[in-house]
Amino acid sequence: MAKKKEVATKKEVATKKEVATKKEVKAKVSDEGKLWAILSAVFLILFFVPLWVVKPRNDYAVYYAKQSFLLLITSVVINIVGSILSIIPFLGTLILGLGGLAVFILWIFGIVNAASNKQKPLPVIGELAIDWFKSL
Repeated sequence: MAKKKEVATKKEVATKKEVATKKEVKAKVSDEGKLWAILSAVFLILFFVPLWVVKPRNDYAVYYAKQSFLLLITSVVINIVGSILSIIPFLGTLILGLGGLAVFILWIFGIVNAASNKQKPLPVIGELAIDWFKSL
C-alpha cells in the first residue's frame, strides 16, 4: 500500500513539473515570439523577419510567419488572376471582390490566432503553409 502511495506521489510530482514547464513555454511564447507572430500577421510583408532575422529562432513566430507568407502569396495570385480576368466584364470584378474579402477575413483570423498563444492554422490555406514551407 505504501508503494502505491509513493508511485502516486511521484506521478503527481511529474505532472506538476509538466504543468510548470507548459506554463513556462506559454510565457515564453507571449514575449518575443508573440510579438513577431503578431507583426508578421499584421504586416504580411514582414514574414521573413522571424524566419531569417530573429535569433534564436522562435517556433511560434516562425509558424505564423509561414502562415503570413502563404496569405501574401494567395493575395498576389488572386489579384493577378482577377486583373487578367477583368477583360471579361463582371468576372474580374467578382474575383477581385470576393477574393479580396476572403483574404481580408483570413488576415483577421491570422491576427487573432497569433495573439491567442495557440498555433492554429488559417482556414482553407493554413495546412498548405505547414506542408509547403517545412524547410523554411
